[in-house]
Amino acid sequence: NYIDIKAYRIYPPKDFAKWARICEHIIMHYNEGWADGFHYDIEYWEIWNEPDCHNPDGSNPCWQGTDEQFIDLFTITLRHLKSCFPQLKIGGPALCTSRNDYYNELLFTRLQKEKLPLDFFSFHCYAKEPAELVEVAEYGKKVLQRYGYDTGTELILNEWNYVQSWTDEYPHSIRVMANPKGGAFVCAAMQDCQNSPLDMLMYYDWRPGTAFNGLFDFRTDAPLWAYWALYSWGKLKTLGTQVKAETADADIRVT
Repeated sequence: NYIDIKAYRIYPPKDFAKWARICEHIIMHYNEGWADGFHYDIEYWEIWNEPDCHNPDGSNPCWQGTDEQFIDLFTITLRHLKSCFPQLKIGGPALCTSRNDYYNELLFTRLQKEKLPLDFFSFHCYAKEPAELVEVAEYGKKVLQRYGYDTGTELILNEWNYVQSWTDEYPHSIRVMANPKGGAFVCAAMQDCQNSPLDMLMYYDWRPGTAFNGLFDFRTDAPLWAYWALYSWGKLKTLGTQVKAETADADIRVT
């Protein structure tokens, strides 16, 4: 039998201001102990996820309102949360790519108009070459410069992994994430992005049993190739200052 599943979390709330106050209390719960909560001192809070995502059929799995409605929700929530928690970093909106000029224009012209701060500009990128991650980072920096947000606004790529394509090559991409090529991609991506405008880089993802988890085998939890790439990078970081290293071979990375 067909089961109609409604994703309640992708529809615009009826009252944007009320939704912003709910977000306020979520932060209070996790950071300030409100409602039998916690004191995790979480600094970064991102508003929404991929509002610009569109399936081939035109549907949007992450936002069912209009683009203008999302910008309204984002700015209302941003203003409210910054007034409540000026010490925290509030940003977003986790776009599918930094190269969405239409959405960038909608977002940043509104931020300019309302004189709102943006602590971080976040976006995602799935690619078959590490150089593509650097390209979206550099594009994101140009966006911040274009709208006067290049001082004080961090640039965060908080979803990335190897993807050959989202259509015929998608099953192949999932296999690569867990094999040696996937580990090499992760290592090369971190090396390339080290010298990009990015402030933060978040691999997606580490959740047990999920398709994009290239870190642990879903049957045994044994570490996979991408895990050792991250582990080795952590070891390098403990050594301190980066030393310049170059190679003439575009397919070889040195750090």
